[in-house]
Amino acid sequence: MQYRGCPFKIVTSLSANFLRAFNFYKAGFLPNPGGWLDQPAKLLDAFDAIERELNEVEAEKERQRKLFTP
Repeated sequence: MQYRGCPFKIVTSLSANFLRAFNFYKAGFLPNPGGWLDQPAKLLDAFDAIERELNEVEAEKERQRKLFTP
């Protein structure tokens, strides 16, 4: 997917907070007390969506590397 213009114009404050929380999650910290079952479903859904997008970006990078690797 390609965007025209500055991506900060399409990132809401809520999605920015989800992205920030995701970075803490990847470092081993959850935003709320308890385990992952104690986290809001909306947060877990956001983490799933972010993870899927990151996996897609990584897969595309790998496809590009294979195209240009002898």
